[in-house]
Amino acid sequence: ALRTYVRPHSDEADCEELETTDAVMEVLEQAEGKVVMDFRMSCSQWAHFEAFFRAEPMGILSAGALGDPHGRISGHAVVIEGSEDYSHGGANVPAHHFWRFKNSWGGQHADAGFYHVARDALPGVRFF
Repeated sequence: ALRTYVRPHSDEADCEELETTDAVMEVLEQAEGKVVMDFRMSCSQWAHFEAFFRAEPMGILSAGALGDPHGRISGHAVVIEGSEDYSHGGANVPAHHFWRFKNSWGGQHADAGFYHVARDALPGVRFF
């Protein structure tokens, strides 16, 4: 299933709709290299998300780590920064397998404020 991606015009308020991960990667590779990602998870999924990164701050969250949704759904927005490969656990993980995003929760969370999440791990994802 395709997800919807949008890229803001540089000097306009409206957005151009994009339907591929390649289009998001194209934006990331441009000068500023930042894309806003919005996602939605249930209370139970947020608990799994937080527990994962407390236990493994430099880990890459996979879809299976979140479990099934239970409880109220809430959303959050983060900034995807860059698209470089990542060395983790003795293996080099190609950038096209995960998103590296900066959260607004501060540098004391996860990897100095950055999270690594498999591209298919988060539900309800939109890109801007």
